[in-house]
Amino acid sequence: MEAVAKGKRDSTLKVYDSKWKLFVQWCDDNKLTPHRTQPKDIAAYLWFLFQSGRQPSTLKGHRSAIANVFKLIGMTWDPGSNYHITERMKFCQNARP
Repeated sequence: MEAVAKGKRDSTLKVYDSKWKLFVQWCDDNKLTPHRTQPKDIAAYLWFLFQSGRQPSTLKGHRSAIANVFKLIGMTWDPGSNYHITERMKFCQNARP
């Protein structure tokens, strides 16, 4: 796992860490375990961010941070390529280009 993290710049890891912490807080607020979330949960989190006024590019950063952590812990599915999550992202992009 350290090799994967070493492939990222320190600044990227700091941004990912802050975005991951926000996701963990959202999971806590919604009584979810972050590393056990399903695509519908990630989509709901991104929708929450969008409804809070975040731009689609910001949502992409959050999705990337979550995907990076999921890769590091060996999750078998990728939030970056899941159909439901990418469709939610497309909707947000079209609604707020």
